[in-house]
Amino acid sequence: MAASRLFEAVGVTELQLQRLAIAMTVSSIEWEGAEGELLMARTAEDRRRSLRFEVHLALRYRQSEKGIEHRWSTGITRDMSRDGVAFKTRQPLPVGSHVELRIDWPVKQESVRPIDLQATGFVVWSDHRETAVRISSHKFRVHMPGGIVAQDLV
Repeated sequence: MAASRLFEAVGVTELQLQRLAIAMTVSSIEWEGAEGELLMARTAEDRRRSLRFEVHLALRYRQSEKGIEHRWSTGITRDMSRDGVAFKTRQPLPVGSHVELRIDWPVKQESVRPIDLQATGFVVWSDHRETAVRISSHKFRVHMPGGIVAQDLV
């Protein structure tokens, strides 16, 4: 699938996706103007520290508990920032629980190798349809044929 059609399919422009990737590595950033319009406006009541981007990407998630192997579940992101992600779920997760996330990035390295955003964090709220996680660590990973992780991207 051509990159422009892929971006349209997930409801995000290439520029917005590039800015989200940058925002994941920069502590504070804001854009405005015709090309860089904010996807979600910040308000005085908004407690989030980072700019959110409305993106709908496939993800896998599971609770992470010492000594317990939880199954991976699937969902779709609603919005993301450097500090957190909200996503659609089939059932609520316990608030305060530690989770692992694997978010499918809609761009491939050298147009061939899949990239995903691997993150861990803690559930800050959850209901019967949606969960929000405060991200505590993250990295972009490139996957080679055969499922071998090739490298971490900075």
